[in-house]
Amino acid sequence: MMNRKRSIIILVIVLLAIGVLLTGLSWVTTYVAWVGRMPKGTWILYVKDVTGTPIHYAKVDFLSSRTGTLVATQGGPFDNCTGPGSVASDSDGAIELRNTKAFLYGGTYWKLFWVWPIGACPDMGPRAIVLRISAQGYKPSTLDMTTVLSQDKLVVTLYNKAE
Repeated sequence: MMNRKRSIIILVIVLLAIGVLLTGLSWVTTYVAWVGRMPKGTWILYVKDVTGTPIHYAKVDFLSSRTGTLVATQGGPFDNCTGPGSVASDSDGAIELRNTKAFLYGGTYWKLFWVWPIGACPDMGPRAIVLRISAQGYKPSTLDMTTVLSQDKLVVTLYNKAE
């Protein structure tokens, strides 16, 4: 009886040691400390149709690049975006995106047992946002944040829904 109880205790200790070892090994092999930076500046998107005619009242929505769902923009990547559809093109088809303050974001991230994410994922943050430009009668177009931030001015072409 005492031998059996001792065997169970040893088995539990071995299993706990293996669990701690695997946890530590998964942390060592997947741990990342990362920092991102949202730059300060102004970016202009010119929304046009296939003939080059400016599209009035095209709107910008911000989507998660992973889920495709709308993300909250209050306090988000651009100062002049206060919610879905709050930024629209003017009579010249221009959409101005402004950021008056550069800010850092980041954190630490690792995967428990190489599966479950723990911490702030580097795939998140402002650069993980996709801009969807849409206007009535046109197919929406999407741009990733890296493309937008890499150019001060960018032309976006929307195609008719019938095409």
